[in-house]
Amino acid sequence: MAGIAFITRLIAYFPDQRPEGRNELLQVAEKIRATELKILRSEPYLLAVAIPKLPESSDTYTLLDIFPAAASSTRMMARTFDADAPLEDIHRVAEASAQCYNLLRATQTSFSMESDMLGLKAVYSARTPGGALLSSRIADALELLPTLARSTDVVALYELLGFWAPLRERTLYRNVQRSLPGGAYRWTPNEGLHGRRTRSLQPVQLTPCQFMDQVTANIRSASCESLDEKLAGAQEQIWLALSGGFDSRLIAALCRDLRVPLRAVTYSRPHHREWHSAKAIAQALKLELTVLRQDRNATLRYLPNHLDATEGNADCGSVSILNLLACRSALGHTLLHGFCGDLLSGGHIDPFSANDYASRDAMADAIVRHWYPSSSEDLKELFTPSPSLDDVRQDVLDGLRPDCPPYQAYLLWYAENRNRRYVASHFAVLGEYFDTVMPFYDRRLFELWFSIPPVGLSGQATLRQLLARYYPALARIPHPAESAPIIPNLRWQLARLCRGVAPRVMAGCIGRERTQHLLLRFFRDDDFRSLSKLAAPQQQNEMLATVTDLRRLLCDALGVELSPRYPDMLRGNLQALRTMFTVVRYVQRQHEAGLARW
Repeated sequence: MAGIAFITRLIAYFPDQRPEGRNELLQVAEKIRATELKILRSEPYLLAVAIPKLPESSDTYTLLDIFPAAASSTRMMARTFDADAPLEDIHRVAEASAQCYNLLRATQTSFSMESDMLGLKAVYSARTPGGALLSSRIADALELLPTLARSTDVVALYELLGFWAPLRERTLYRNVQRSLPGGAYRWTPNEGLHGRRTRSLQPVQLTPCQFMDQVTANIRSASCESLDEKLAGAQEQIWLALSGGFDSRLIAALCRDLRVPLRAVTYSRPHHREWHSAKAIAQALKLELTVLRQDRNATLRYLPNHLDATEGNADCGSVSILNLLACRSALGHTLLHGFCGDLLSGGHIDPFSANDYASRDAMADAIVRHWYPSSSEDLKELFTPSPSLDDVRQDVLDGLRPDCPPYQAYLLWYAENRNRRYVASHFAVLGEYFDTVMPFYDRRLFELWFSIPPVGLSGQATLRQLLARYYPALARIPHPAESAPIIPNLRWQLARLCRGVAPRVMAGCIGRERTQHLLLRFFRDDDFRSLSKLAAPQQQNEMLATVTDLRRLLCDALGVELSPRYPDMLRGNLQALRTMFTVVRYVQRQHEAGLARW
């Protein structure tokens, strides 16, 4: 039985059956030979990969494109992959182990590539004058074929300002697109390269007559199975990113049930609610807890890592989790991550009303209103050429499935857009240092949660019942964003009340305005995530100065001209300011690497 080869980066070029295709193939091959990539196929198409050891020459290569830390983990080494098996059989093993991957099969006359159900391991596609290109990095595509950078997608830039990442397959470059969620790409000499969604998440039939006890039992059982399956073979130390929220505490409890040896790590400061919740959870479960003091400038320190991974296609607000890199003893080990947990349990369903869930059109309007409030509508005037909010709405509408209830269409939309493009953007960085495991990123759990009617998801009602029934000690610890726990706990509520007494006493003695000034000076952040948002006045001024210094470079690189009113428009909108700061720093980094627009 032949084994499968792990790769961490790929470039594939497929020429048209015209002279232009042949010439472009030779041009791409010459540039690739100057890199560290190894060429597996040079005719009739080109395939180059980053692989530790070149496999023996074969008529058929079966390759699994995964993150570097996973490729060297004992978990992956312990898995049995039959390279000659049908792709669907290999997918079953890959979904239970790698999770973020692309599965390739390259013969002498055909090529196929299929992703995990959301396509979390990025691959980008581009149509060229002589054929088609697939690459793990946008930078590779632009370096091989610089003309791809000549047209900017201003709608993608506008979506980045509102949603913190472009929607669907858009990137900052009109000619370069992100691969499809759950996409499958096929190439043959006669048909060329084409892609379609074959492995993406599908709508689930609602089961209206469900009893809470059975639902919570099924979800707990499926979560245990998923965790046990994904950790099989792990010999490295297993760490949990413990934020104090519901997802991480549930993973911690499941690990205790399965007797998984676990160490927890959290990052925050003593005045953060997350700090208190994480410590209480660790104490309740008798976990060893490493507490990292969160660096106020961590976002700027890890920004280069973020820009290299996302290539300008995600706001830097997600950089907060890279504080985990400060835990040197955890590097190279398995890291448990609660990805998709809040989505599945209904954490994002409540911002909308029943009327918003009445139809796809109403849902699309509600999503656009939510992410582009009236105070942000003038952002379309921030730069020229100006985008259209109608184009954004059409992208949202096109992403809402017509074959399921609008609320379920919204959950699927959120998974394929926000979770895939923004939340998961830090996996490429984490994947360099941690073998990341996501117990909730599991088809069985998606099917279970999506079969629950909205009443069971609103307010995360089912998840709260699960915690109260099976883990009452954890249900007595408040969520960091809430004032009261699921099960009343007088000690915790009195403690939080006491922490709020001091500011009120100060306000009575020295006045509310001076009290607020002192609190902002010494405790500028209400929660640990705010430290990553660059919200301090000095940080905002520095970001605006950076945008000003690099605005000409932005115009040269992306053909985007900022409005003369941009300082006033950005100064009152932290999200837009941080996003433009992210984009101009990406452009600067691209310029320093020698990638020019023309």
